[in-house]
Amino acid sequence: TAMSPLSGGTAQPATESIVAALKGTEWDTGYDLIELVKIRRYFVDIWDKYRHLHRFNALKVDPSVTVHQIPGGMLSNLIFQLEQQGIGDKYFEVLNETARVREELGYPPLVTPTSQVVGVQAVMNVKFGRYKKIPKETKDYCKGLYGKPPGEIKPEIMELVLGKDWEDQVITCRPADLLEPMYKKRRDELEDMGLIKKEEDVITYAIYPEVGLKFLKGEAKPEFTSKELPLPVTHPFSRALIKSIFPELTDEEIEGIGGKGAGAIPTEFDVEVDGEIYDVKLTPKGYEVAKPPEKKKIEGGVPAGMQGTILKIKAKNGDKVKEGDVVILLEAMKMENEVVSPKSGVIKDIFVKEGEEVSPDSILFAVGD
Repeated sequence: TAMSPLSGGTAQPATESIVAALKGTEWDTGYDLIELVKIRRYFVDIWDKYRHLHRFNALKVDPSVTVHQIPGGMLSNLIFQLEQQGIGDKYFEVLNETARVREELGYPPLVTPTSQVVGVQAVMNVKFGRYKKIPKETKDYCKGLYGKPPGEIKPEIMELVLGKDWEDQVITCRPADLLEPMYKKRRDELEDMGLIKKEEDVITYAIYPEVGLKFLKGEAKPEFTSKELPLPVTHPFSRALIKSIFPELTDEEIEGIGGKGAGAIPTEFDVEVDGEIYDVKLTPKGYEVAKPPEKKKIEGGVPAGMQGTILKIKAKNGDKVKEGDVVILLEAMKMENEVVSPKSGVIKDIFVKEGEEVSPDSILFAVGD
């Protein structure tokens, strides 16, 4: 079971409900319901703190989880990623594709990190076409760098992911044997940047070279919580309701459980559009929404296609490129994705910099003749 604020949906049933249902039977748990309700109050605060991350499809009871077998953590993450990429309406299509991709990749376990490999590849397949866009991590998995897949990956899938020479790319040794010693190298790099304050900083940088470096430089954005939203934190249990259920409780005990009144209706919101945050205020007299400026069309412009962060720019203005050459590495949905030149030509301009966040419609670079 799980405490009620974290129960239901893809999680276990509520502890309090099961305890109450079994009370007075031969299976009575012996737990004190009053104490459980107090414990619930602690988790309500956590639920409120991150309520901006909650998604309806992850919170409602969904018996189909017994069929597609996608665990709760993966499912809620998948829903969030679909919304990020602007295809939230493809939820059920992605669920079906996830089961199909998992079978094709030899039934990897749906736990981190292979659950992310399966889920993101399913999203890519639905958005861009089956295996038209393949993250580096999917390729590494098929090469055996995550270990030997539990089941067979058919040759036609291996060819789709790795190319016709896929057999030459598959490893036969222990994956960890291919790793180079990294600790000293990362430590030296941090020392050169003057960023070592404690030994753990080296480990942070070694494990998360991009994101970790931002934290160490002080460039990382602080965690966004629902406390920053205009909607006040409220609790669904009213003082009168709690008093009617537990008449022996004092006012102080009820306050500890969370028996407060509801808050006001919010009138101000943060709205995200294509990765940009806009402040929207609602008034009784109504409001007008200004039309967004028309996007300038750039000849030969190549869009990101996905919301993400620029990891590396592998070309510069004036470079000659061939069709299919990798120009930019884009981190999207925690995966490394290649943005390639759609034709042979010359890089006319690059409109982004490393570390910049981009939306699916952002033009990253332009290729000309």
